[in-house]
Amino acid sequence: MAWLEQEGAVCREAFEVKTYDCTPRKELSATALLRWSAELADLHLGFFDLSYEQLNTMGMVFLLTAVEMRIERMPSMREKGTVATWHRGTDRVRFLRDTELCDEKGGRLAACSCEWVLVDPENHKLKRPSCLPELDRVPMLDCPLLGPVPPIRLPAAMNPAGERRVGYADLDYNGHLNNTKYADIVSDWIPGGMGDGYFTRLRIDFQGEARQGDVLSIATAEEGSRKYIRAVHARGKCFTAECELS
Repeated sequence: MAWLEQEGAVCREAFEVKTYDCTPRKELSATALLRWSAELADLHLGFFDLSYEQLNTMGMVFLLTAVEMRIERMPSMREKGTVATWHRGTDRVRFLRDTELCDEKGGRLAACSCEWVLVDPENHKLKRPSCLPELDRVPMLDCPLLGPVPPIRLPAAMNPAGERRVGYADLDYNGHLNNTKYADIVSDWIPGGMGDGYFTRLRIDFQGEARQGDVLSIATAEEGSRKYIRAVHARGKCFTAECELS
């Protein structure tokens, strides 16, 4: 059960890492952390009557456009702790939100910064923050975990790596590739494979929605410790990602 702290600015929830949320290393997956972050953000907005369902009746929906995760370590299977999120305000058309994963003693395990945009669910036309004055109900906490996060700069040479078809099981309630699935794709296509490593940093820029039946053409590259992935489909860009492993 989620609860509010700091006069409503922070929404926090206890967790226990389940078996189905684990990687072969028996620790929380990046995909699961993205799921927790997105769900807790919606729960937080729901306290102020701005949940996904409530926004939908207003002709609006939030779409994730970028996420940056930095990980000290992922909690192990059955480990307990808390996950917290807060609204950091807006920057032009972007809505900024941070999420923090902590162990039972309050030590930070991982930090996640997200950028969202508000769109019309029918035509996906962008809406400015001024279209949602009700957001003033949500207390803002100017406490950035990561600071400014620059967009991904892909290497000039990207190597074709293969194709991945988007299936029904990949879709979310908006009818397109769920944003948490992108971390799965990165894990599957990372140059050299995950092996025994784990993400210490993962950045994903979401550039164009993918639908059922779309075929993603994937290219990859490496520069030092940094690994890059790009995916496009028939309509154009889908996403780019940059990551580092332990």
